[in-house]
Amino acid sequence: MALAMASHQTEEDYSSWLFAAVSEVLKKAGVRMAEVDAFGVASGPGSFTGSRIGLTTVKAWGEVYGRPIVAVSRLELLAWQAWGGTEYVASWADARRGQVFWCGVPAQGK
Repeated sequence: MALAMASHQTEEDYSSWLFAAVSEVLKKAGVRMAEVDAFGVASGPGSFTGSRIGLTTVKAWGEVYGRPIVAVSRLELLAWQAWGGTEYVASWADARRGQVFWCGVPAQGK
């Protein structure tokens, strides 16, 4: 299993950033797209355009390569990464315009 990641921490449009980032991640992991066993995609919350681009892109890759797709809540994923043995975990993400997205989940399923 090869792991690598990229985080969209730029003002560059997601649609412009995505394909270059995926190419870089695959290169770092030493994997070709055809070798990917399954595709994971954040199903939200997030910007409408960013979510639409991500979901549509992964749907296309799943169809082209005949691989399964797993949609994951962005906030649940953040909560799982932060889990440290507590009963509950909460996560927040900047929703912009002075708002936040948040989620509280029981850690029992970890």
